[in-house]
Amino acid sequence: MTAEPQALWLIGRESEGSMRDSQSLLDQVITFCGKNITHDQVVDVLGLTDRTLLSQALGSLIARDVPTCLDIIERVFHLGYDPKQFAQDLLHHLRNLMIVKVTVDAGKENLQLEFLDLPDEEIVELRKFSESLSDEDVHLLFDMTLKGVQDVVRAQDPRIVLEMLLLRLTQAPRITSIDNFWPRSVAVVEI
Repeated sequence: MTAEPQALWLIGRESEGSMRDSQSLLDQVITFCGKNITHDQVVDVLGLTDRTLLSQALGSLIARDVPTCLDIIERVFHLGYDPKQFAQDLLHHLRNLMIVKVTVDAGKENLQLEFLDLPDEEIVELRKFSESLSDEDVHLLFDMTLKGVQDVVRAQDPRIVLEMLLLRLTQAPRITSIDNFWPRSVAVVEI
């Protein structure tokens, strides 16, 4: 039997550390996929959000790219993803981005391994995303998404609420620290 490393990582992540759950999920995947397990098959069988689509969504939000965001919204529904699950997964992706951002900025990248259970290529991608954002930008995106997830979960029509959430995120203002406008060594002179 063969399995792609990312496929096994997804099964492990979905089991949330439970050996029994991971064995059950693996059995389920083997039943549907046979002896060659791929990442895409695990996503389909377990009804998960494709990590590539999440990454593209995050990239479009960071770039404030409305046309790409609209395309992603259409793909989310065309592929049959649950809007609530997609919103939750996006929130987790933003959480991971924040951890990467603060650990890179603090020169403590070794802490990422303690807080992030992600494949190396996802961490590298999150580092690239974090370069164009301030801490405040990531906080704002996270806070807006957290509120949006709550709205999506309670909505009678989760699709519309998810669409508006993603469009609002693409329109979110860039936040710049006031420290960028005043040098730290400004002296105050009394007259």
